[in-house]
Amino acid sequence: MPYIANTPADQKDMLAAIGLERLDQLFDQVPERVRLRRPLNVLPAMTELELARHLTELAARNSSSDAS
Repeated sequence: MPYIANTPADQKDMLAAIGLERLDQLFDQVPERVRLRRPLNVLPAMTELELARHLTELAARNSSSDAS
C-alpha cells in the first residue's frame, strides 16, 4: 500500500473529528512521569522510494535456514 501524505488541513480535519485542536492533545492522557523527555534514536525520515530500497536491502540479508 503506498504512503499517502496528509496535509495540515487533513490533520486539522482529523483532529476535529475526534474533538481536538492540537496533535499534542493526543498525549494528555499519558502521565507526565512516564513521558519520554528525550528525542528518539531513530533514523531520519525517508521517502517512500528510499524506504522501499532500504527494506529490500535488509531483506536481501536474510538467509535460509534450510539445511539441505
